[in-house]
Amino acid sequence: MSLAAITRKTPQQQRGFEKQRLILDMCQEIILEEDVNSLKMNNVAQRAEISIGSLYQYFPTKSAIVAALAEEVLNSYREFTQKQLDAVATKKDFAQALQLRLTRSVVYHKKNPLLREVVLGAAADRLTRHIVEEDCKQGANALLGVFKRLKLKGDDKSVLRQCRLLEALMADAVAVSMSERGKAAKDTLEACSTLVLRELGLTRYA
Repeated sequence: MSLAAITRKTPQQQRGFEKQRLILDMCQEIILEEDVNSLKMNNVAQRAEISIGSLYQYFPTKSAIVAALAEEVLNSYREFTQKQLDAVATKKDFAQALQLRLTRSVVYHKKNPLLREVVLGAAADRLTRHIVEEDCKQGANALLGVFKRLKLKGDDKSVLRQCRLLEALMADAVAVSMSERGKAAKDTLEACSTLVLRELGLTRYA
């Protein structure tokens, strides 16, 4: 889903793009200072120093704003994970990439707290939840691409279903790990890694 599909008004001039960007930046500030549930349209308009009517011209609802932010941060995250998969040339590479992805994803989430906030917000927002689900599908297709490149066994439909489940598992493991500390956080990632590698038949390459 593109930003144009989420917003009510698509900017045609530079000034419009700048105002849209300002709105998103102000929303990001509010979410990081408080949380996604604290976001209010009136507060956004006040902080951006625009009228509430002008705000509604660009974003019809709070849901649309959060979805637009989710689209941005998830695209950046997907680029980050895709780079790891693009470098995979062997089964051993694949196993190592999956292991590293878990630990690097935790680091990435900690450095980008907005990502965690919008994903958490998705639980209560249908539009944002749809974007998160679409991102999971993209991740699954990326894993399927590695399967094909390495000529691993399995028909596309079955492998894709498997990859979608594993994408969801890894995302949940990262979230759980971030709520834990020390050895517990590490153990969660290792348990997830073991399950993923076993499911993909890559345990011996780890």
